[in-house]
Amino acid sequence: MRKAGLDIGRNAPKIFMEGGLKDTFPSFVGTYRPLRLERRLTADDMIVEYNTSSYYVGAIAKDEAHDGAQSFIANKANFDTKLLGLVALHRLLRDGDEVAIVTGHPVENHVEPEKERMRQLFLGRHELTVNGVCKRFFVSSATVTAEGAAAMYLLPERPMAAHGIDAGSATTNFVTWKRGAWVDKLSGTLPFGFENIQNLQLGQYARMAAYEITRRLRTFIGPVYVMGGRAEELAEALKGYLPVQVFALEDGVYANAKVYYALGVKLSEKVSAKQ
Repeated sequence: MRKAGLDIGRNAPKIFMEGGLKDTFPSFVGTYRPLRLERRLTADDMIVEYNTSSYYVGAIAKDEAHDGAQSFIANKANFDTKLLGLVALHRLLRDGDEVAIVTGHPVENHVEPEKERMRQLFLGRHELTVNGVCKRFFVSSATVTAEGAAAMYLLPERPMAAHGIDAGSATTNFVTWKRGAWVDKLSGTLPFGFENIQNLQLGQYARMAAYEITRRLRTFIGPVYVMGGRAEELAEALKGYLPVQVFALEDGVYANAKVYYALGVKLSEKVSAKQ
């Protein structure tokens, strides 16, 4: 059985699998319509057939679908999330594969009913055609963790206490770890990201995030690790506002997807040990 980490971001879904396989594409989704003028499809242009309906996914959805858009709805348990995740799996899986996935949900929505809705999006057998290629695969397991919280598996060392900042397009998740465990009361989600505030510059975003996280935490108990699409730039900008060391996680774009995959491997090892 194969394993996949799925980070379905508002800007782009990211997938990470065994052997370092990884992939991403723009997260635009829209309804398919026939084109009068020929368009040469790139790797980011996908015509998708799923459950008797047709969609545009990726750059082509932004350009050609009348309703092409990226979802900035606070709750990720919706059809766009499902379609983006299935397309990401289609791009790396073989026809007939069985796969166990781990994905994430914003910290603020990380409660059991929401986690179950996310699981139900993906569990089961799926058949979809992407750019004329039909694949069938079976998602036998779907685990939902909190965005950013599991990133302790990627830390270069394990401090007694640390914080993580996961900078997204629509939200910013911050987490606190003590002795390797996630501390719920010192973690949360800010209702803004890089793309849902008009004309927001990186320095302005860093200032807003630093001040709001400081207000909620009151004090920092360890270093801060930054992940996300602009992790290195953001880490540098945050150093001017935070009273602790700030580090960017390597390959920040895929940080969540990589840690979800690592978590999936650990879960599989636990199941095997019990058998």
